[in-house]
Amino acid sequence: MPTPAAAATGNGRVGFVDAEDIAAVATHALTDERAPNTDLVLTGPEALSYADSVQRITGRPPRGFRALVEKVQPV
Repeated sequence: MPTPAAAATGNGRVGFVDAEDIAAVATHALTDERAPNTDLVLTGPEALSYADSVQRITGRPPRGFRALVEKVQPV
């Protein structure tokens, strides 16, 4: 039986960003004639939960997915 997926974000959603997109932005920021002189905030095209991501990757809804929010302790 596969290990259930779990995330500490609960039902929170994240705009996942592809590593190639991060590299493209970094290349532009480091090689442009003028430095951006600002924070570059990257977000994905759509906010997804981890359960949504599992389904998109596998083509099936996750089994046994649960949030671990109650186990996360603030630092």
